[in-house]
Amino acid sequence: MTKVPGQPLAGGGTGSPPASDDSGAGFDIVDPKPDAIAESLRAFGYSLADAVADLVDNSLSVGSKHINVT
Repeated sequence: MTKVPGQPLAGGGTGSPPASDDSGAGFDIVDPKPDAIAESLRAFGYSLADAVADLVDNSLSVGSKHINVT
Protein backbone atom coordinates (compact mmCIF):
# COMPACT_ATOMS: atom_id res chain seq x y z
CA MET A 1 0.00 0.00 0.00
CA THR A 2 1.60 3.26 -1.10
CA LYS A 3 0.42 6.56 0.30
CA VAL A 4 0.81 9.62 -1.88
CA PRO A 5 0.87 12.79 0.25
CA GLY A 6 -2.43 14.62 -0.03
CA GLN A 7 -4.20 11.72 -1.77
CA PRO A 8 -6.59 9.21 -0.14
CA LEU A 9 -5.87 5.52 -0.54
CA ALA A 10 -7.83 3.64 -3.20
CA GLY A 11 -9.69 1.52 -0.63
CA GLY A 12 -10.73 4.54 1.42
CA GLY A 13 -8.11 3.95 4.13
CA THR A 14 -6.36 6.62 6.11
CA GLY A 15 -2.81 5.63 5.27
CA SER A 16 -2.14 4.77 8.90
CA PRO A 17 0.30 1.94 9.44
CA PRO A 18 -1.31 -1.41 10.19
CA ALA A 19 -2.26 -1.73 13.84
CA SER A 20 -2.00 -5.01 15.66
CA ASP A 21 -3.99 -6.69 18.38
CA ASP A 22 -2.81 -8.98 21.18
CA SER A 23 -2.65 -11.98 18.84
CA GLY A 24 0.02 -10.32 16.73
CA ALA A 25 -2.17 -10.34 13.60
CA GLY A 26 -2.12 -6.98 11.81
CA PHE A 27 -5.08 -5.10 10.40
CA ASP A 28 -5.63 -1.84 8.54
CA ILE A 29 -7.66 0.97 10.04
CA VAL A 30 -10.07 2.22 7.36
CA ASP A 31 -12.85 4.79 7.27
CA PRO A 32 -16.36 3.33 7.67
CA LYS A 33 -18.62 3.15 4.63
CA PRO A 34 -22.12 4.20 5.77
CA ASP A 35 -23.95 2.56 2.86
CA ALA A 36 -22.26 -0.79 3.53
CA ILE A 37 -22.99 -0.54 7.26
CA ALA A 38 -26.66 0.26 6.60
CA GLU A 39 -26.97 -2.66 4.18
CA SER A 40 -25.31 -5.00 6.67
CA LEU A 41 -27.66 -3.93 9.48
CA ARG A 42 -30.66 -4.29 7.18
CA ALA A 43 -29.57 -7.84 6.32
CA PHE A 44 -29.76 -8.68 10.04
CA GLY A 45 -33.31 -7.31 10.25
CA TYR A 46 -32.40 -3.97 11.88
CA SER A 47 -35.16 -1.61 10.73
CA LEU A 48 -35.51 2.17 10.68
CA ALA A 49 -37.94 1.89 13.60
CA ASP A 50 -35.33 -0.10 15.56
CA ALA A 51 -32.67 2.51 14.78
CA VAL A 52 -34.87 5.41 15.94
CA ALA A 53 -35.85 3.49 19.08
CA ASP A 54 -32.16 2.88 19.85
CA LEU A 55 -31.32 6.57 19.36
CA VAL A 56 -34.13 7.63 21.70
CA ASP A 57 -33.24 4.95 24.26
CA ASN A 58 -29.55 5.90 24.20
CA SER A 59 -30.44 9.59 24.53
CA LEU A 60 -32.66 8.92 27.54
CA SER A 61 -29.96 6.72 29.11
CA VAL A 62 -27.55 9.67 29.22
CA GLY A 63 -30.16 12.00 30.71
CA SER A 64 -31.38 13.88 27.65
CA LYS A 65 -34.49 15.95 28.34
CA HIS A 66 -35.27 16.88 24.71
CA ILE A 67 -34.81 14.61 21.68
CA ASN A 68 -35.42 16.05 18.23
CA VAL A 69 -35.76 13.44 15.48
CA THR A 70 -36.11 15.00 12.04
